[in-house]
Amino acid sequence: MRNRLLAVLSALLILGLILPQGAMARRHTLLGSISLTKTGGAPLIDEVTGVAAISNPGLEKTISVPIPPYTLPVFVDQDEQDGSDSNSSVTDRRFDTMVILTNTTGASLAVVITLRDAEGVILTTTTVTLPAHGTRAVALSGLIS
Repeated sequence: MRNRLLAVLSALLILGLILPQGAMARRHTLLGSISLTKTGGAPLIDEVTGVAAISNPGLEKTISVPIPPYTLPVFVDQDEQDGSDSNSSVTDRRFDTMVILTNTTGASLAVVITLRDAEGVILTTTTVTLPAHGTRAVALSGLIS
């Protein structure tokens, strides 16, 4: 009886060492808002136009929010790889928000994107430089990774 128990326990320990370990993905979920301003916090008046698209890539459902207004709600829900792979990129995006901005002026313009959570706490800021009459797209999933 004791030999049989020892054999089963040894087999389980050896299987635990041989079989690959499962890795949990890091999950990022964000419900919040973004604010768009000029560098230094000056408000945008009519220098930028665009759209924010909240989409579910697999089901092709999209909610579009026109810009202006320069403060709008956003939502991101994704899983990220654990970093053990050389291609550590987002593996599963259930929802993502893509902000597409177009400069309507004849001069280069720096736009500051401030990302806040649902409580209004600033999570991150990033600056996007738009050339004269240029367009840029920013995926918010890249800002919270």
